[in-house]
Amino acid sequence: MLDRYASDALKAKYLAPVAAMDLLASYCLTEPGSGSDAASLSTSAVASADGWTLSGSKAFISGGA
Repeated sequence: MLDRYASDALKAKYLAPVAAMDLLASYCLTEPGSGSDAASLSTSAVASADGWTLSGSKAFISGGA
């Protein structure tokens, strides 16, 4: 996620320490009915002139810290 979507400043700050395992990082996702199966997620975000329209629901992730 960092490599693909982060700004150059965030990449410079985090990628090397994460790759060297000097810093731990995680990516958490879940959705009712899908669990952590990313291919089954149904929530969507659609850009519009006024911002974003979100549809769907998310679930609390325990232990994400």
